[in-house]
Amino acid sequence: MLGEATLDMLREEGVNIIMHASPARCTRAGARSKLAARDGASGPVRLVCGRSGAWRRWRLELAKAGVALDIQGFIATDRYQASSVPGSMPSGT
Repeated sequence: MLGEATLDMLREEGVNIIMHASPARCTRAGARSKLAARDGASGPVRLVCGRSGAWRRWRLELAKAGVALDIQGFIATDRYQASSVPGSMPSGT
């Protein structure tokens, strides 16, 4: 929910945010970078961020536990950050 609020504020300030883009290539000319996505979209890059799921590194067998993944391999969650496994709230909540 915090991320959604932050995105809303940035968009209100005129920042164009493209989410879930799969990069095909990134080119650089001097201090300017341009990203081309697999869907054909392209544009200047100001900031790129992301993270990779650590579950692969830990060799967790999420499918056996019934945990659904999204198309990028991240644990799929609803708007309240709950996964597909009932009662799987993070510890301390």
